Amino acid sequence: MRRIALLAALGFLALGLAVAPLKLASHTNSTPSFVHFESAHVRPEVLTPDRSRLLVVNTPDGYLRVFDVTGAHPVKVEDIPVGLEPVSVN
Repeated sequence: MRRIALLAALGFLALGLAVAPLKLASHTNSTPSFVHFESAHVRPEVLTPDRSRLLVVNTPDGYLRVFDVTGAHPVKVEDIPVGLEPVSVN
């Protein structure tokens, strides 16, 4: 009886090992399920005329970021909400 149980267990193990590569194979779609609708940037950043501020659009969040660039490193001054998908600043 033990021998039959051992042979059955080995048979199931062999069957599982034979089928496992089929289940682990990658099945990618030819067309993606997510379509990226974000608008392309036109002019996403600009320095102010006095060159003290850098203005940068944050398209996904709908903000204009203002940085002070008078020091050694840019420092964020504020975020200004501007609406849906800003792509340009002038």
